[in-house]
Amino acid sequence: MDTISKIGIIQNAPLTADFSNNLRAIIQGYRACVDGGAELCIAPLAALCGPEPQDLAKRRSFLAQSHAALAALSREIGQVPLILGAYSDFEPDEMIDKPTTLPMIYLLEQDCVTELEDWKIHKIGGCSLVFSLGTPENIEMDPFDEPVDYLIYLNDAPWHPGSTESRETAAHETALDWNATVICCSAVGTTSNNLYAGRSSVHDEKGRLMLRMPAFEAAEAVYTRGHQLTHTTHLPDPDERLATALEYGIREFARINGYTGVCVPMDMPQSPLLAALCVSALGPSDVVGITFAGNTRPAKPLGITIRELSAEEPLRAVKGPESSPALTARLQAAIFCTYAEQRGLMPISALTRSEIIPGNFTLYGESCGLFAPLGSLYEVDIYLLSFYYTRRYIDVFGPLAAPANPARDRIIHELADLNKSAGYLLRNKPDLPENDVRLTQRRFIASALKRAQLPPILHIEPQEQRYNFPISHRLND
Repeated sequence: MDTISKIGIIQNAPLTADFSNNLRAIIQGYRACVDGGAELCIAPLAALCGPEPQDLAKRRSFLAQSHAALAALSREIGQVPLILGAYSDFEPDEMIDKPTTLPMIYLLEQDCVTELEDWKIHKIGGCSLVFSLGTPENIEMDPFDEPVDYLIYLNDAPWHPGSTESRETAAHETALDWNATVICCSAVGTTSNNLYAGRSSVHDEKGRLMLRMPAFEAAEAVYTRGHQLTHTTHLPDPDERLATALEYGIREFARINGYTGVCVPMDMPQSPLLAALCVSALGPSDVVGITFAGNTRPAKPLGITIRELSAEEPLRAVKGPESSPALTARLQAAIFCTYAEQRGLMPISALTRSEIIPGNFTLYGESCGLFAPLGSLYEVDIYLLSFYYTRRYIDVFGPLAAPANPARDRIIHELADLNKSAGYLLRNKPDLPENDVRLTQRRFIASALKRAQLPPILHIEPQEQRYNFPISHRLND
């Protein structure tokens, strides 16, 4: 082999610590790429160990399994080498005593596993290759002393709206700066909080997009240097991408946790959208709606079963001032979750970000459920997604009303996502009412403990915009 002109890209859908199934998927993808003529195969950072191993990566047993899986994988490798990332910093006689175990890049050849240095030139098959566990957006390095043929990123950055454009723009610029082919290889999957879309891509040395693999699908592709693949997928519009991501997150969260169906509360304004998402993700036979207010309208157009339940009897048993809206919400939540548990269904919370951040929900009431797929969405997102689904599900939503208080969502976004203080908003955003800013700030702080008891939220915002609690210091600005 004089030089590498065909590279196989394995975009698998691994589960964290599920080494046997992950190993099987890598081998299948490897063989498919080799059959397609690949001279080198690459797999993502999460391909073998799964996404976000976190504390597992500090355990000796986890590292031992990863070490054994790498050895088993090398025995299945033929003449074509394989590059992938894994957590396997382990020696049989070494005691693991590290605060953090970092992933490594490995070159697998027949019965041989070699650790490669990050961001160093490696000679493989007559080519100069540089590998990185980062992404094109966050890598700024000095140029090398010699030309580089391929820059290969094996990253595990979570998906968020706009992440594909951001990564591809950075890859385009990196390819031009280094005069090298840039390959971004990513896995598909979900954890309790994050989505991983895949969408692996290739840009040639002139910055042209030569390959874009599908999102939220396991796939393999063989890229031939200098040839644009005809099946490069297009980017859907933003609403379609967001809908696809949410559907995938719901489907995978239910599957990973052993549920075949979900139970949806139908008495909140965003309930029709949540029901439509669940139907698209799982099918109508695996979605059951629960209403205490007779909201059965979506049943027929969605094809789901909606049960009308009542909390009147337990409410009558409670006398005096304890009878309150909060008590009603908690009793209804208890009945809702019990109904779901008895039928082996996963109860889902319908809370949105517009309700979560200021704490506009009853603890152990509307917050009850095992998953909150809408927890990162604002009112405007709910409105736009509802409008998107009206094309698929007729007579589900009724007349759609634009967000009643867009200024409130702007305040929440500035405080929670952009980490701005209330003082900053009052000085630099004069169109935001001071009373609303201060009220949202106080509620933001006062509801921190409530948010700590929420079910897992499907995060779709960039990691740098994840809010941290408590933020009581902002009372002083």
